[in-house]
Amino acid sequence: METRILIVEEQDQGVRLDKYLSTAMDDCSRSRAQQLIDQEAVRIDDLPVKNSYKVKAGEIGRASCRE
Repeated sequence: METRILIVEEQDQGVRLDKYLSTAMDDCSRSRAQQLIDQEAVRIDDLPVKNSYKVKAGEIGRASCRE
């Protein structure tokens, strides 16, 4: 399992988490991002979040990419 660390940039503020992940991670589709979020494999500032969560600049995201 690979864990990626992402820091939300100012220009990404207010974007839904699933959409943000699909653009920030080249090999991750939006549906795959939604699956990872549903499995609680994605955390923002060490807290589990929902697909509809809107990211804020400066937040630190961790995505555990499971095969």
